[in-house]
Amino acid sequence: MAGGLARIAGVAQALRNEGKNVVLLDSGGLFPTDKKQVPIRLKKTLELAIDAMNAAQYDVMNLGPTELTLGSSFFRQTFQNASFPVVASNAGLKEGTEPLGKPYAILQCDEITVGVIGIMPANTFALIKPTIKVDDIKIVDPEAAVAQLLPEVRRQAQAVILLSQCNDFLTRRILMEAPGIDLAIRGNSGSRITTAKTSSCESTGVTVSRGEGATLTIPVYTASSRGAELGSVIVNIDDQGAVTVRGGRVIKIDDSVKPDLRVTAILGNDIAQTLKNRAARPRVGQK
Repeated sequence: MAGGLARIAGVAQALRNEGKNVVLLDSGGLFPTDKKQVPIRLKKTLELAIDAMNAAQYDVMNLGPTELTLGSSFFRQTFQNASFPVVASNAGLKEGTEPLGKPYAILQCDEITVGVIGIMPANTFALIKPTIKVDDIKIVDPEAAVAQLLPEVRRQAQAVILLSQCNDFLTRRILMEAPGIDLAIRGNSGSRITTAKTSSCESTGVTVSRGEGATLTIPVYTASSRGAELGSVIVNIDDQGAVTVRGGRVIKIDDSVKPDLRVTAILGNDIAQTLKNRAARPRVGQK
């Protein structure tokens, strides 16, 4: 994670230096799936990662199923210093408790306003099998949540992006039944945002009807696993407000990519050693 996140930040900063308006998104699944990790150590590791994501200037993160493995309190404590919103469009806490995340995010990117909706499967707890009770968390049907939120988001945004932790079939069905989404990015461990044979938006899209014989192709991408690659797409909005998405470029995050030194300064080259060094620092009042 240390090298990968620093290099992702390096790519994003290089694009910013070229004068491009960059929206840096994470589709979720930051927490590891290994349930044997000690919560205190895991919390410190994740807090370090969030500090690095802040430095990398992430814009939005989708709440992934693994983020709920250790319950709502652990999640809120871990993300309390995040400078970016965590979107949870169909997940929240039951009545009388604090919100779990934001229902959606509105980003101002120069003169363009972008809305971001984030969803997870309704059967999330059956998939992740939490290690503690999660009775306070409520996950509603993602299709119903998107249908309810989309008109509100659409009124505020010129383009709308869906970050989905749902499977490919359900993600595509949502796009077909909820008009108004311009781009979907699906988180899926071990999969790529594009493949070598299907690098264009059209070849990975969902074609939906727009009435009177008109159709529109909405691109759907699948994020890579554990930051091995960074997917890059370009969203254009013309004077009439029409949105076009092109690109579908895959950037391999390897040693050839120059890391962002601000992120490297936080994470170091080895997270375990960085955590050990932090723990060894004297606390205030100690000699």
